[in-house]
Amino acid sequence: MRYRHYLLALCALLPASAFAVEPADLKPGLIANYSDVRGGIQSPNVTRLEPTVALTLGKNETPHPKLDYGGIMTWKGYINVTRAGKYTFSATTERGKLEVLVGGKDALGAELQLDGGVIPFEAKFVRGALGAPSRVELFWQGPGFVKEPLAYQFLGHLAKDRPAAFAKDSELELGRFKFEELSCAKCHIPAADDKMAKTLVEHSGPNLTDIAKRAYPGWIYAWLGDPAKIRPHTTMPKYFADDASA
Repeated sequence: MRYRHYLLALCALLPASAFAVEPADLKPGLIANYSDVRGGIQSPNVTRLEPTVALTLGKNETPHPKLDYGGIMTWKGYINVTRAGKYTFSATTERGKLEVLVGGKDALGAELQLDGGVIPFEAKFVRGALGAPSRVELFWQGPGFVKEPLAYQFLGHLAKDRPAAFAKDSELELGRFKFEELSCAKCHIPAADDKMAKTLVEHSGPNLTDIAKRAYPGWIYAWLGDPAKIRPHTTMPKYFADDASA
């Protein structure tokens, strides 16, 4: 018990820099969350990684097909300041309001003295009129460089800060990507009111005309069971488990 108290006391005496995030700890991208606002509640939500704070939406366009309009967007993570000095942040926005916090301080419209190192970063954009075009792009200027877009290589996040919904949303995005890339919608036609499916681009699949003249009996079962075994470089995935019965 005394040893524990000694460690706690020692930690209290250490400077804040002893617990600082190192650049090597950062993973690429900011944790971005897009949400609608319904009855004062931000729902539904979509979480993914974005390289920087930048967004352009056309009329009636949303950041993700799961959303009705995407009223609130946030980006959270860290900014790696490689040179201490005075920095200014500015933004180009259209039909919306942007807030940016660097080290917990309001970074827009004010000159900040940054000591360098990895600093907490957060941005929030509230979209204006429903369905109206919106745009946001963040810039910065500092010691040794003129105003330029905030580049992705200075931004990052910690893997432990990813919310629980991130893994699920990533799996859904991978499934949506595969469904489009493999042209699943050509055969598996979605419902007419499926707004997620409406965003998928169709790709032409193989010509199956007179397939019965080219394929031997039972081929279709072997093909669906393990397409790569028949054609090693095919993009069609394996649909059934090894122990699944035909």
